[in-house]
Amino acid sequence: MSKNISSKDLWRWASVGALALAAISSAYLFITYALTSGSTVVTILKSILEVAKIVGCILVMRWFMRRFKEDWPDAQKSDIRGLGTAMALLSAVLFAGVSMAVFLANPDLVSQAIDAAMSAYSSQLDHNSRTLLESLPGKMPAIAFFSNLIYCFLYGWILSAILAPGVCTDNPFGTDKDDDEEEDED
Repeated sequence: MSKNISSKDLWRWASVGALALAAISSAYLFITYALTSGSTVVTILKSILEVAKIVGCILVMRWFMRRFKEDWPDAQKSDIRGLGTAMALLSAVLFAGVSMAVFLANPDLVSQAIDAAMSAYSSQLDHNSRTLLESLPGKMPAIAFFSNLIYCFLYGWILSAILAPGVCTDNPFGTDKDDDEEEDED
């Protein structure tokens, strides 16, 4: 980490960014749960919302990384990547908690999904598969929490590794490109 950037500053930025990322994902979660109809229009709308959520998360993470770099011009790629990783971790915990709360508050969501799966695939399921599906409602909040935690963290970690080089280019000579351009103009 660069000398001027404290761990406290990095985590403060990460927490604000994580709130924004978790808000986007949570809004998507609530909107898609509100759209329960299985019509083609609803399916298309859910697909559009999924793309909007992904693009929104990418843009928000990039914006926070760029703003962080503006506030700390001597930040290196590793600092920017660290910010992105911290944002990914915190937003994953927040969103996983929200998704778990949704399943705890609405146990009917899981029951309805399992009933639909049982009716659609009952002829193809053996006794063990039926038993497993019937035991899922009690385990679904924990499954949702850990699967969202792992998925969101990995997604954010990879995204931060992809975005960091575009936000910050390390210069081994200690000068920024902007400084070099200003010298050339003189």
